[in-house]
Amino acid sequence: MQNSKFISNLKLLDRKQLEEFDKFMNSPFFLKRNSLPAVFYKIKKFYPQYNMTKQEIYSAVYQGKPYNDILMRKYLSEMNNMLNDYLAISSFMKDKMTFRSKLVDRQIELRSFEEAARTAENMLNELESSVYRNEKYYYNKYIFERYSKTISNLITNLNPDTDWKQAMDGFVNYSALTMLQFYYIILNDNRFRSEKSNIDLGILDDLIKVFEKSVIPQNPAANIFYNLVKSFMFPENETYYTNIKLMLAKHNSLLDANELAAIYTYLHNYCFVKVDSGDLNFLKERFEIVNKVLENGFHLKDGYFVPDMFVSMTNNALMLREFDWAEDFIKRYKDDLPEAEKSAYENLANSALFMFKGDYEKALKHLSRVKFKKYYDKFKIKSLNLMICYEAGYFEQAFSQADSFRHFISKYKTITPYFRERTNNFLKQLLQLMRYRLKEVRNPETDDFSRKPAMYRPWLLQKIAESKLTNGANS
Repeated sequence: MQNSKFISNLKLLDRKQLEEFDKFMNSPFFLKRNSLPAVFYKIKKFYPQYNMTKQEIYSAVYQGKPYNDILMRKYLSEMNNMLNDYLAISSFMKDKMTFRSKLVDRQIELRSFEEAARTAENMLNELESSVYRNEKYYYNKYIFERYSKTISNLITNLNPDTDWKQAMDGFVNYSALTMLQFYYIILNDNRFRSEKSNIDLGILDDLIKVFEKSVIPQNPAANIFYNLVKSFMFPENETYYTNIKLMLAKHNSLLDANELAAIYTYLHNYCFVKVDSGDLNFLKERFEIVNKVLENGFHLKDGYFVPDMFVSMTNNALMLREFDWAEDFIKRYKDDLPEAEKSAYENLANSALFMFKGDYEKALKHLSRVKFKKYYDKFKIKSLNLMICYEAGYFEQAFSQADSFRHFISKYKTITPYFRERTNNFLKQLLQLMRYRLKEVRNPETDDFSRKPAMYRPWLLQKIAESKLTNGANS
């Protein structure tokens, strides 16, 4: 029974949603088989793990009757269909604008034009009272302005005084925001793909030129996303990054929490790439972005801290030697991590903390407790293990691990080019450092280190400086 679609989907519901679904299932309007509520009542008792068998549930409902597997399978299938209906309908009912737009459709269909006009007018007034001026605002403005003008024409038989300007304004601004956000999604996806996309972006470039003339200069939200797209396309031009920050400070109230979280995530990642590429000024900049993200709760996705962001924020603070901040951060936010990954990421963060503080035995102890199933998560273990071995002077072990790590990287073809490059450059530079410490080479820095992205660059630069002093003193 654990493998059934219904139980797998049921596990996704929290207690409140489970009770809502119970009411939904008991509604005569949605119920198609009268015996299902009794079956579900027995299943619900096993929340949240649902460790029971089909036979147990059937016997509890139909005491004394022989088990019927065909019937039980039908029950599970029908309950899963009802669960899907509940998810769709409950989501629809919570989306007030979509709900009201469908109401207007139905009112027009029934020729209740005055009621339809009143509904559309109420929604437009509600939109204007909102502080948001984002994609959803302009979309709904367009929808309800269009309804309003359509109803006016239906009532007056094509009223010559009908003004479509507001509907047009909503449509154009919505189109600009949708296009810019879609463009950003494509650019972001291309960066993290293992193979380059063959999508022709020319049509989007042409649309940007159209919106550059009118919408973007007048619409702060569109201007923010325009600069975001330009920053993605031309990361070396920091003006776009600066523009985003300045406009967010002035117009952040126009965007909802999800949009702001996406933009701040981009700003964080922009700083991340800049540091990788050698601009250490963005280390402090990134720290400021991190604090803004935490202050506003943008680190949470579906109620949980994104694990990669948790480790990234910890490492950034540690490379700034903000040890107290990092320690407090781990303690404060570890419980926000997804339950299945909490132990692994907490120990990974603590391992990095102790390494930067110089307690290598504790660092290795915490690292030994980190267990990841996904291959790309294992990169975090391998890179940190190498750094600890270097710091502790375990060079023989580090050389062996570096060779193993290189083979590990080459094994997985789905690794993105950028990730592969920054990881290989980290390995190459760390090996050079160890050879320099062993006086096998004359320069602690590889020839191309300053020109290519490398993960943990601030740490590598610190080790290069230290090795020069150490080798210089011993020569």
